[in-house]
Amino acid sequence: MATYELCGSFSVFQPTVQTESLLKEAADQGFIPENAGWKRVVDTKDAQTSLWKRDPVTSPESLRSFLDQTKGLRGSKNLAWAIDRVTGTCASPFEVQASILLGLSRRLGGEGLPIQNNHRIRLNKQARALYGHDHCFADIYIEASRSHPALDIECQGRSIHDSEAAGISDADRAAALERMGIQVIQLSYKQFSNERSYQAVKELIALKLGVPVKPKTPGEQAAEKALRHKLFIDWNTLGTRTR
Repeated sequence: MATYELCGSFSVFQPTVQTESLLKEAADQGFIPENAGWKRVVDTKDAQTSLWKRDPVTSPESLRSFLDQTKGLRGSKNLAWAIDRVTGTCASPFEVQASILLGLSRRLGGEGLPIQNNHRIRLNKQARALYGHDHCFADIYIEASRSHPALDIECQGRSIHDSEAAGISDADRAAALERMGIQVIQLSYKQFSNERSYQAVKELIALKLGVPVKPKTPGEQAAEKALRHKLFIDWNTLGTRTR
């Protein structure tokens, strides 16, 4: 999860009351330029959240280069394991959680799907007429095969997707992708975090891919339960020690 955040275009940071006051004072006086690198996400009520947008801090390639210099040091094997399982650039904790659940092997509690994050899709003429852009990016993307079309799974976070304008834009985008034969599924955090609805999510994805839902063994079920326990936490506490 931490490696995904380092390689992603987001950070979760909740300032202290004092820091919050200093940030507000600096913004009011124009001391924080628009291109400062970090932009705070506000919710649908214009309240500040702990989610920030920023450029990726590093990349899997840079981390692998770093590992070449730290072989044998404590934690290097764990980091190497994590890097190999990062499927792309995520823009929010929810995208990370969904990607881990769908992308990790079934032995580790996931679904073992061949996913990519932040996949760039160039739109054709008909799709551009519907959406008004020449390309878009898929949150979680599965390439087309002989048995199924390409699939775009969009992670609908409430803080940025609940407004009327965002809803219209999402609908235009979905129509454009469908025009190109790319199926679109828009899914919410609740649908992933609730165990019962997540089973329905897996069934829906399997339906779109034209494959049956393969029942998990008792060991795989236990691994999924353990994985979900680690994933669906307060992201602000990620990396802190628990007793």
